[in-house]
Amino acid sequence: MVTITMAVCAVLHVSFLLMGISSGQTSVIQTEQTVLAALGGEAHLQCRLTQSKVVHHVTWQRMVPEGEVDMASYDEHFGKAVNKEFREKVEFIEAALQSCSIVIREVMEQDEGCYHCLFNSPEGSFTGRTCLQLYELHPPVLHVRASDSTAESAVSCSATGRPAPTVTLTVTQPDLHLSPYSTVSVNNTNGTVAVTTTAVLSGLHRNGAQVGCAARVLSAPQIEVLESVPEASAGGLDGGSEDRGLSGRIRMLSIIPPLCVMVICAVLLAARLIKKEESRNLQRSESMTEVSEVIEVLADTENNELRKRSPPKSEEQESPQPPSHVLKKLNFDG
Repeated sequence: MVTITMAVCAVLHVSFLLMGISSGQTSVIQTEQTVLAALGGEAHLQCRLTQSKVVHHVTWQRMVPEGEVDMASYDEHFGKAVNKEFREKVEFIEAALQSCSIVIREVMEQDEGCYHCLFNSPEGSFTGRTCLQLYELHPPVLHVRASDSTAESAVSCSATGRPAPTVTLTVTQPDLHLSPYSTVSVNNTNGTVAVTTTAVLSGLHRNGAQVGCAARVLSAPQIEVLESVPEASAGGLDGGSEDRGLSGRIRMLSIIPPLCVMVICAVLLAARLIKKEESRNLQRSESMTEVSEVIEVLADTENNELRKRSPPKSEEQESPQPPSHVLKKLNFDG
């Protein structure tokens, strides 16, 4: 009985020692519990010993349902090595026996999960654990539009991300004021969430006033855009601006009728000139026709006069006689 009790005590003692070693190993390594990375971007994983240890080999592993998969390692004799499966994505940033870090490029959804860094020493293996969490955030789209009231503008900003982003509106001048936000979220089929925040902008603003919209996911860096406030949004805040606008419209209305009269007169004048030119062309054509007819009449008259003056030809004249020497020859032959 005493032997069994001693054996149990010995087992418990060893177990407590192992638990202490394990707890001590974990506290020896400093690393980030969660690393955020943008989808398609880069993820930086780092482990560092808080106490100086004799280390011969450092290994990075990826946790999978089946266990662990070695990704890369650094050895004091053989240097850096990245397994073939990960050579396109994994690269050492710092390769040392006391501190080691890697980068995973173009991270995708399948890269999410936890990773181990193992520092192998004669005392045992010191293991650190860090988990990679991906997020997706697209640049926000900001619109500032003048509302029906000349003293206000409608502001809306939309951002899409995963998980749902936080959208915040800001102003660059102390005299501008934003009403309480109204936010609407829409879940997309690809797992992202579109968040739209709207507000009403009021207050007196100077030239160059802007409204800002910032979108953030988790603790990742925010994305901010700026949009200028339209001039019309504060036109009614100046005491004389409304009168100036009214007087301007009156001047425009007073200018339009004379312009219309001038345009009509110009059109009528052009039509009259075109008609007069057509009349001149018609007269020229008629004159040319009359001249041609006169010339034809004169030509016919002259031909008739010539025929009357010429004597009619006699038959003798018309039938030619052979020469005299031909007649003599004919008489001689006869």
